[in-house]
Amino acid sequence: REEAEEPGAKRARAEEGLAARIHVNRSPVMILWAASCLERRGLAPGEALSVASAAASAIAGAKAASLDLGGWGQAEGEERVGVLGVAVSARRLDGELRGLDKEGKTIDPSRVSGLLESKFEAQLSPLRAEMRRVAAAFEADDLAADDGRLVYDLYASFRPAVAAGRAGWGAKGSFDVAKLSSLAPPVDETPADSEARPELLLPKVERP
Repeated sequence: REEAEEPGAKRARAEEGLAARIHVNRSPVMILWAASCLERRGLAPGEALSVASAAASAIAGAKAASLDLGGWGQAEGEERVGVLGVAVSARRLDGELRGLDKEGKTIDPSRVSGLLESKFEAQLSPLRAEMRRVAAAFEADDLAADDGRLVYDLYASFRPAVAAGRAGWGAKGSFDVAKLSSLAPPVDETPADSEARPELLLPKVERP
């Protein structure tokens, strides 16, 4: 049985054409969320997608190693950008920041966009808008602190539900969009006497 949604979150999704639940694996959700938070910190959209993809790859490599599935590390780069609790290797390409893949090659943001489009299809545009709205509710400095650890903790509170261990590796799960939206309630639903966003009680999540 599905839990009841908050009225405001349901109304916002209806207006934007965003589904209440999306059946998808975790990686594209992580990438799109991390990119939204990097944009909040001032990166251009292409830079954000490239760096977010590199971070998701690094986390996947560590997870694979923890499951005895091989795993991989990061190549060395000229710069480091912290996001999702990871210091991502990056370099400048024609003046723009690019994350590096595990072989040390720059990640083309157009390829990342293509991946996201194939995973989210018609839901990509409204979901990106909602993630940007939620990311904007947080201070850029908070999203950057400790290599962007808060970005990962927030992601862990709404990521798709999959089985633990090897059974969940690469598997699709139910992404409850209401959990994302609840991190930043619409302004008209915020109590009038509230001057600050309520403290979030996030689960304690350990990354591999």
